[in-house]
Amino acid sequence: MRARLLPEPHWYLGALGVDPSRQRQGVGGRLLQPALARADANGLPCYLETQSADNVRFYERYGFRVAHEGEVPGHPLKMWAMIRRPGGA
Repeated sequence: MRARLLPEPHWYLGALGVDPSRQRQGVGGRLLQPALARADANGLPCYLETQSADNVRFYERYGFRVAHEGEVPGHPLKMWAMIRRPGGA
């Protein structure tokens, strides 16, 4: 999916997790910012996948947009593929 949606050079953000007791305290944003800054400095987009609608809203605040929404093959899980262009544009 990633190769089809974003065939150009990019950063793949594979995993980000915050303990539920620390969510909604800015921890996720502080973890994400250095990667976004480096991708922006290199003029590269970022790609990620999430299985949570709450995460979609979180990532949208940092400039990500949904590029594809569907189900995980063989599972009843929803999946969103998201892309952020350099600078969050």
